[in-house]
Amino acid sequence: MRTIGRLASFDRGFGWIKAMESPAQFPLVFPSLITPGKAMPGLGSVATVVEIEGTSYLLGETAVRQSGLVLEPGLREDEHLSSQSRLLAISTLALLAGGEGSHAFYVVAGLPHILMDSQASHLKAMLQSVRQVQVTVARGVHRYSCTISVLDAVVFPQGLGIAMDFCLDHTGKPHDTIRFPYAVDGRLVMTGADVLRRDFLVIDIGFNTALTYALNDMEPVARFCRGGYRGMAHAYQQVGQAVRGKEPWAVQELIAAGKMQRSDYEWAYRALADQLNGQIAGYKHPFDFYLIGGGGGAALYPYLLPGLNNKTLASEPQLANSRGFLKAGRQRWRDSLAAVGA
Repeated sequence: MRTIGRLASFDRGFGWIKAMESPAQFPLVFPSLITPGKAMPGLGSVATVVEIEGTSYLLGETAVRQSGLVLEPGLREDEHLSSQSRLLAISTLALLAGGEGSHAFYVVAGLPHILMDSQASHLKAMLQSVRQVQVTVARGVHRYSCTISVLDAVVFPQGLGIAMDFCLDHTGKPHDTIRFPYAVDGRLVMTGADVLRRDFLVIDIGFNTALTYALNDMEPVARFCRGGYRGMAHAYQQVGQAVRGKEPWAVQELIAAGKMQRSDYEWAYRALADQLNGQIAGYKHPFDFYLIGGGGGAALYPYLLPGLNNKTLASEPQLANSRGFLKAGRQRWRDSLAAVGA
């Protein structure tokens, strides 16, 4: 008999962690950084400190502020298997747990598809090794201790999560109706099952990666599944060097806060999009439609695929992979999750 547990998605990018759990579906988004450190007098109300098996760490934005790191070490291809990644996974699950007690999870994790062959089985084993880990969380004035376990885990490629989120409803079943603002094979309305049978390309733009992931009748098409380590951070870096001499994280925050003029950064967005446009044009393949997601999806959407109208921006693009993983997890562990109404 399976143990009853909650469902969680854990999508660690090379810049940000995106995670949520069912049934609450409370999203977490924070920088992929955890560093040894303790709470200091005067740390603000948003500071996050975790103690894992007796060792104290600063997490997310708190770690970035206090350490001054900009996540360049995270570009190592084996980073998802590092001790830091395990600590980030444990911390994320403890934040999702949200309170005292013993919490068990079924976890769907994401990897860039270019790392699936070399790392997926190892990442799964790493997650499954999390058993009865003692964690104390101090997030602002909220503090609690809990025990975290992973009952089972599965690893999916990033990009597939965006497709799953687009095609599946909250129960993990195909949508009854998906409406397109353009005709796909002469049709403006399809079911999720119909869409899953189409030939389409997912463009997943992250902080440090930009990936394309092609599906034809739900089979990945390897020659169109490509990517590299040049995402939004590259554009932010170019802007920082040209305008203010600031690091990518600082430029991103300035843009998000509306403290930079569009003319200061739009040229860098266009340059990054043009690289992707050239790559996709090189595929020389007429996809039925293009689905754009990832944390940089909304920013680059206006500049991608000029002259084509069959492109769609994923809903809440930064969370689309994580939300799609959650939907797929509902199908995989349906019986156990039904026992707790997840």
